[in-house]
Amino acid sequence: MIRKATQDDFAELSELWLRASCQAHPFIAEDFWQQQQMAMQHNYLPLARNYVYQAAPASPIAGFASVVQHKLAALFVAPEQQGQGIGWTLLTHVTQLQPLLELDVFEQNLDALRFYYRFGCRLKERGLHPETQAWQLTLVYP
Repeated sequence: MIRKATQDDFAELSELWLRASCQAHPFIAEDFWQQQQMAMQHNYLPLARNYVYQAAPASPIAGFASVVQHKLAALFVAPEQQGQGIGWTLLTHVTQLQPLLELDVFEQNLDALRFYYRFGCRLKERGLHPETQAWQLTLVYP
């Protein structure tokens, strides 16, 4: 089930974000993500419309998507729950609410790139992420 996140979810979301970010981005030092976790919890999540996926109301959050205006700011699924369609379900939900989206993804995150291209996203531009100096792609949907 998908529901809107509340502020009470932000600690759990930032923990999920940290685990998924470290797993998806081995080409970026883990301490970069750790240093960003509190900013994610206290700064970024409160600014976004956040949607969480839970199998049942009392179960742990399995994934979440965050949208700021027309930008998909985050789409993360708990590493142990990836490959079960949770990300696809969340992205489908978000695109029903916000049909035009833009998002950034690291070029070396091949699994995410395949996922977004399969969903129908297309390349807009390529540039260096200023904090990590890793190549980042901006994609648009549709």
